[in-house]
Amino acid sequence: MKEKKDIQQTIEKALTRAKEKGEVTYADEGILIVDDIRNLPREETMQNRDMTIFVLCKEGHMQVNINGKTYDTTPRHLLVCSRLHVLTEAMISTDFRCSIIAVTNDRLQDIVREPSQTVSHWLLFTNNPLIPLSEDDRILLESYRSFIEKRLTRTKHNHSHRVIQLLINAAIHEIIGICLKLKEENKIQENPINNKASGTITQRFLVLLSENSLKERSVQYYADRLCISAKYFSVVVRNETGKTPSEWIREQLTERIRHLLLETNLSIKEICNMLDFPNPSFFGKFVKQQLGCSPLEFRKRKMKQ
Repeated sequence: MKEKKDIQQTIEKALTRAKEKGEVTYADEGILIVDDIRNLPREETMQNRDMTIFVLCKEGHMQVNINGKTYDTTPRHLLVCSRLHVLTEAMISTDFRCSIIAVTNDRLQDIVREPSQTVSHWLLFTNNPLIPLSEDDRILLESYRSFIEKRLTRTKHNHSHRVIQLLINAAIHEIIGICLKLKEENKIQENPINNKASGTITQRFLVLLSENSLKERSVQYYADRLCISAKYFSVVVRNETGKTPSEWIREQLTERIRHLLLETNLSIKEICNMLDFPNPSFFGKFVKQQLGCSPLEFRKRKMKQ
């Protein structure tokens, strides 16, 4: 390792700097694609980010400390930094080259669609930030990256923007699919906190949240399930994720509503009853507050798009 850089800035600031320098290949609607960003993000701890970062090493290697454990990234690996990761140290070789896809967590949820699955993926990445790649998988991801780059450099037409978005969505689904396949083959760690008796308080909370129908939405409910006080529970989750349990619950409820409005034919009243809102009027006010319009308007706008 020839270069060592103390982490002093957040990933978002580093990516913004890269964009200003012209190192960003693509930036739009919650997604950044960056090529060969040598100036690693710098901060004592990179935590509470609002992005999930996928790093595909092309040459050289990078050594990073994530949640107190050291990982060595080579062209045979995919590094995934989720919102639950804390990076405290990094070293890179002089020939290090990589491609980075940075996705905001809101956009990731839009891509995955099912909120509970998004939480499950975060937990999977938390336990497995370094994903081993077979030669076929590595070539496949390189092909996606090459194809996206070709599309970006070709003459634009009326559907170019949509084509690029769909290609990026497909690449992210491919990454998730590779990870799930490796989990089934026992090549990466199965989520060790499914029994809700181990893991950190935050991880156990997120497991409970992902498995909940979201009819139970009080902080006290989850604190009771974890056998701790609501005050301590709130402090721990906020310190580890940058959001309170209430914000996590509200965010997942909003994504659940978004999913039901866009992906099902359930009526507004049926969705309201399914999620145990007191009445359609209260449900409509919540949706307007979170999504900016009524449930029916949101469904119609998205269908038109």
